[in-house]
Amino acid sequence: MIATVHRAPWCRALVVTTTLSVLILLGVAWALFDALPAQLPWRARVALQSLPLVVLAISMLFVVRRYELTHDALRIQRLGWSTVIPLHGLQRAWADPRALRALRLCGNGGLFSISGLYWNRSLGRFRAFANDPARAVVLEVAGRKVVVTPEQPADFLADLRRFHPQLEAST
Repeated sequence: MIATVHRAPWCRALVVTTTLSVLILLGVAWALFDALPAQLPWRARVALQSLPLVVLAISMLFVVRRYELTHDALRIQRLGWSTVIPLHGLQRAWADPRALRALRLCGNGGLFSISGLYWNRSLGRFRAFANDPARAVVLEVAGRKVVVTPEQPADFLADLRRFHPQLEAST
């Protein structure tokens, strides 16, 4: 199976947000070692002290590393796993740097990625797997919308059209 790989670079805002969030979470974990009452059961102390580190570890698993595009699927490579978006029923695809000006319904808005379920007036509900809103590409697949942010949106769209020639007329 032929695949093209597209990097998913981070924008400056994601770098700043992630750095500050990591520092805050590590600081909270450190502060909890002294702040929790000594009479608290040890299991409760460990659970509370570990909570910021658990949030950090879980968020890190959802980082968007790259996009692999084939004729039948888009694979969003994460840290140790991937999310697969089948491309059967692909209707449209276009670049839209304003797509991520949206309301987050459920997900992550800047700790290692911008991912989850979002909504805005122009797209309605959509799933985001992003690192840099300025590079947003919208895919409409079987009535659902997905937003990704490859390093070169024009190259990503060209590869997508190569795999799906019917998009030439519709996008």
